[in-house]
Amino acid sequence: MGEVKGVNCSSARLLLILTVIGITMGIICPVPTPVLAKTAEEEAADGYYSFVTNSNEVVFVTSLKVTVGDQFIAEDNKQYTVTSLQGKIAHVKFDGKLDLSGYLPPEKGILAATWEKFLAALFPSKTGTAGKQTIAIYHTHSDESYVPTSGVSSKPWGDIYKVGRVLKDTLQKEGYNAIQSLANHNPHDGAAYERSRRTVMKLLRDRPVTLFDVHRDAVPAKFYTDTISNTPVVKITLVVGRENQNRSTILEYAKTIKAQTDQKVPRLIKGIFNAAGDYNQDVLPRALLLEFGSHLTSLERADNAAKFFARIMPGVLASAGIKPPAGQRVTVRSAREAGSLGARETSAATRTALILVVIAVALAALFLILNAGSWEELRSQLAKFFGREFTNAMGARPPEPEKKQDLEEKPAVEIKVESRVEPKDRQEDSEQGHGGSDQSE
Repeated sequence: MGEVKGVNCSSARLLLILTVIGITMGIICPVPTPVLAKTAEEEAADGYYSFVTNSNEVVFVTSLKVTVGDQFIAEDNKQYTVTSLQGKIAHVKFDGKLDLSGYLPPEKGILAATWEKFLAALFPSKTGTAGKQTIAIYHTHSDESYVPTSGVSSKPWGDIYKVGRVLKDTLQKEGYNAIQSLANHNPHDGAAYERSRRTVMKLLRDRPVTLFDVHRDAVPAKFYTDTISNTPVVKITLVVGRENQNRSTILEYAKTIKAQTDQKVPRLIKGIFNAAGDYNQDVLPRALLLEFGSHLTSLERADNAAKFFARIMPGVLASAGIKPPAGQRVTVRSAREAGSLGARETSAATRTALILVVIAVALAALFLILNAGSWEELRSQLAKFFGREFTNAMGARPPEPEKKQDLEEKPAVEIKVESRVEPKDRQEDSEQGHGGSDQSE
């Protein structure tokens, strides 16, 4: 019994010693309180970075993290690099103005453009997803919303999903197999990109040609609002992560988007932010983060911007070496044409007019065939027209008189008739008329 009591006493003392040590360590090194994820409202309350030049001009604002070395290509294609940070002020130097004309597709001639429209009118794009390129959309910050629309800038299932849906639907109308992941990656914290990476890997199974992570910024509305073709929109910032192996290719891709959007829908692209970070862009050389406006702009404006953006993608992807969907034509369109909400590029009236032109051409061809009497005669008449009348009209040298005379003296019909009556004479006539046949060829 004494040994048992001794053992119990020793255990009690050991437990007391450990308790004292634990309390002492807790006082000296307290366990940190878990940091809760910031909501979008708190993120906006933290303020935003302002890119300021030596002349105190603000050229860009963003709620994304900014580091020294980050670059921004502004709406006017002027490039700036962050040289130092002073709180939320990012001091930048002007690098020069970029020439993005090399990222534009070559202009088509009038005849080529007309022929392209003619074919598109006769053979419109077919619906369905078979054989179409896939464009994938997802949302790392699933809570992002628009205050004018929802009353809050953050909610469990944010307005940003609706922007992605409009982008998806419009891309499908353009002929793409657009897909949108509805996976939720809350909370809105630094680990959100790790959670959304699992979504990205699932989307890659569909082999998308491009991948868009759709967000919205958290800065004053004035930096993102505009009106294009009488349509209220938000501007879009293209974000490239400069800490992945695809950064150069993705930056070129972003420049292509900006150059072609500037031509088709001027002012829609706010700029290109070449920022520190990865943003899961290491998985695909055409992966971009898109900022559709700010938390203080409306959802309606963001939806309109998404429609504009989707309609320039066929030309952009064609320039990136990806053919447009079957039946889809790539043209340089005006902002009004590209942004006509709900309207297709070729109207019913234009299509009808083109069909009438085709019918007129077919009737004219039939008339010529009936009057010619045979295909050979029709071909001969056409050859004379394009070889003599058309050539003379263009100012080229007319055919030499002696060659023209030889052709008239030895018509092909007489040779065929003689060859059927007397084979022996045919051989002699053929030898005598050898020179004329060469000239006909």
